[in-house]
Amino acid sequence: MEMIIKPLTPTELEIMEILWRENRPLSALEILELSENRSWKQNSLYPTLQHLQEKNAVVITGYVPVKRKYARTYLPTYTKSKYQLSRLEKPGEHLDIVSLLREQLEKGKISDSDLSAIENMIKDYRGN
Repeated sequence: MEMIIKPLTPTELEIMEILWRENRPLSALEILELSENRSWKQNSLYPTLQHLQEKNAVVITGYVPVKRKYARTYLPTYTKSKYQLSRLEKPGEHLDIVSLLREQLEKGKISDSDLSAIENMIKDYRGN
């Protein structure tokens, strides 16, 4: 059964962006240190991490020593691309990936390296 990915608030999304970018377990202190130009207040970090856990967006992966205590470390449970795709998909509807790709191409939003990666992915899928 596929995991249901719940929508994220802007603050949750900012924190997830840091976790996705770093691609390693992070403590709350590390998240604070890595959050440049954040729109949220420092004291909202712990409640937001708790909400992300409740939404199954992050898991606690361990503990690291911080001063005389231990801090939890967090990892996302899904990738940024899976989150983005979940925002596009509607239950019971077919996702028209061809139209989405065409629109992005027409807007110049897909680089040559992305196009090459897409071509290679299709070749690999077809076994060529």
